[in-house]
Amino acid sequence: MEEMLSNIEKCDPKKSRKRKSDTTKWKRKAVQIKRYKSKGLPIFPRCGHDKKAFKCDKLTAQDIRRFHENFYKCKTKISQDNFILKYCTVNKAKKQMSF
Repeated sequence: MEEMLSNIEKCDPKKSRKRKSDTTKWKRKAVQIKRYKSKGLPIFPRCGHDKKAFKCDKLTAQDIRRFHENFYKCKTKISQDNFILKYCTVNKAKKQMSF
């Protein structure tokens, strides 16, 4: 019995009877990958905010490019959402609304 087990060798996946699924060739997966890829270079925002709350004028083109590059390194929607949440801060409302 041991002689039979010692001769067992792993065969090449291309020649095996049961093939492994290759998800990169699926149409659905290709559409999903295309959906979350970058459509082009980022556009520098042109806004007229001069208030203290928005710091648009402090952003540089280099900052925007780096954020864009790091954001699109994430391949899935969930990881892109988590990337955005990493840079968001939550502030409690100063005034509560009463009904």
